[in-house]
Amino acid sequence: MKLTKYLLIFFILFLPIIFSSTAIFSSQFKVTTHDILEIWEHSCINHLNSGNIKKAKQVLRVMNWQCDNKKYLDLSDKESFELAKAQLEEARESRNRYMRDEKTWLCHNRRFYSQIKSKFIEELGKQVFNVLKSIGVNEKTAYIVVSQIALETSWGKRIFGNNIFNIKGKYKGESVDFTTHEQLKDGSWIKITDSFRSYPTVADSITDYLQILKEKWPNSHKALFSSPPDAVDIFISGLRTGQAGGYATDQSYKQKILSINDQMEELLSVSSFFPTYLECLGRKKELQQIIRSSS
Repeated sequence: MKLTKYLLIFFILFLPIIFSSTAIFSSQFKVTTHDILEIWEHSCINHLNSGNIKKAKQVLRVMNWQCDNKKYLDLSDKESFELAKAQLEEARESRNRYMRDEKTWLCHNRRFYSQIKSKFIEELGKQVFNVLKSIGVNEKTAYIVVSQIALETSWGKRIFGNNIFNIKGKYKGESVDFTTHEQLKDGSWIKITDSFRSYPTVADSITDYLQILKEKWPNSHKALFSSPPDAVDIFISGLRTGQAGGYATDQSYKQKILSINDQMEELLSVSSFFPTYLECLGRKKELQQIIRSSS
């Protein structure tokens, strides 16, 4: 009885103090949605600055998964929180230095991006890629077609008559003349002025390109809509061996497209991934707190 009495007195006197202290301690370790995203952002920036796009994308995927699933992480212990706090302060400094908007984010990774390339991706590359995917072109060859467009148009700087594939001739009686370079069999280059097809829209250029591939470079056309492991090689090789001869006179055409394609997947995927992160930052009502401490 005495023990029970003493325990009762203890709880009456000290329990409110314990709960009050716990609440004070707990409130010190709350981290908001915006705070933790800044921590992730700092990690992403470090990967970008080291040229590791793959790791940066992994960080962003985790970030978006956390946001979409409202995943809670436990940072209630002081050691974890102090570490997070230090990372947060570093992240804020990095964000002020590097992260103002999507364009800045893209352009600061100079290993893969430039203003010309990012403009090409935003204004043309992503749209063409999405159109190709929507009509059944497999992903790997969709990347290679966008790479071909980048080569043909000098990353979008030279587009005449909406002809993004530089196909010669006339389209429904319409053409446009412009100067270009062609390589001779001996390897020398000459400057020529020729007539190229002129299209009402870029969509017409894509449709006509696919039809011409089907007629003159059937192996390349078939590779677009199939998924063998070597679809890209079949597509590129097919451009050299069609009924009309090679698609281009440039003897290094294949190597140049493949070189661009090495970075095209990263250019397209990172560019399209980042707005999801920005949207995540803005969802304050839905995500008032990703991280909470346990009481």
